[in-house]
Amino acid sequence: MNKEKIIVTLVFLNLVWTKAYLQKFDFGLIVQTNLSSQTNIDPTKPEDGRFQWNSLNTFGAGVYFSKQIFDKIYFSGNLIYNQKGYNEEAQTGILLTPEPIPFSYPSLQNRFNYISLEINSKYLRNKSKKIKISPVIGLSANSLLSRNLESERLYPVNDFYPVKLYKDNWKKFNFGYLIGLSLYQLQKYSLDFEFNRSLSPLLNLETLVIKDWTWSLKLKVSFQKLLSSDIKEK
Repeated sequence: MNKEKIIVTLVFLNLVWTKAYLQKFDFGLIVQTNLSSQTNIDPTKPEDGRFQWNSLNTFGAGVYFSKQIFDKIYFSGNLIYNQKGYNEEAQTGILLTPEPIPFSYPSLQNRFNYISLEINSKYLRNKSKKIKISPVIGLSANSLLSRNLESERLYPVNDFYPVKLYKDNWKKFNFGYLIGLSLYQLQKYSLDFEFNRSLSPLLNLETLVIKDWTWSLKLKVSFQKLLSSDIKEK
């Protein structure tokens, strides 16, 4: 490659980088509600298929930053305190009888508290100045802070499979993917509808592999755009 081509290439790359760098940097607050659950399988019995727990309403809150990288393409990062889990419909009985007689049907709420780092990209397709709809795709890394599992504390539920295998076997980190749609209103606020699914297991044993899935509704409030609007009004 001759010097002229090298110079032209460097100038072009510099213009592209400058355009990306000069785009506005956005940041703000996230509040979200989740509909979460978990699935589990027994790898030694693939014919049994996949079992899914009942869903549980949980929540999350955090901050985000966003930057326009190229025309219509946005890069975003979220740091969120995120609660996930599942609802277990259990059954307890009188264990002294030859055939246990059910007398209790507790609904057990099992919650997991995470710090989640999400990285995603958006592509704004709608040219409307008021409402813009964007597809979202990304990855998440989740660090387990604590857990509150009612099924681990209730006898005799905690003495049976698979609850007996849960204790002290939950992984501290897991990774997942997310897909969804983002709805912008004047770009000061946005609603993100997302589906999150584990790529790596939350628990991985010889006879039990657990992953989670979560439907999320995120409300994002742009501090940067709210502050810039206040400045313009003054």
